[in-house]
Amino acid sequence: MATYNGIDLCKLGASCKKFRQEGGWTQSEVANDLNISRELVSGFECGRSKNLYILSWYIDRGFETWREKAK
Repeated sequence: MATYNGIDLCKLGASCKKFRQEGGWTQSEVANDLNISRELVSGFECGRSKNLYILSWYIDRGFETWREKAK
């Protein structure tokens, strides 16, 4: 199990992947928004990376989704 500061990266990545899929976004769209490769997004979602830049995309989209639902 890959961990970082006690965080299970596999579970974090799986949660982010589920959020992305439920939102209708593709890995390519995430990669394009961040100007990175799709493979980096895949690695993050599989728990092979602790890339906080990629995590920030999921956090940002989560807040946007929450704001839309709160209206």
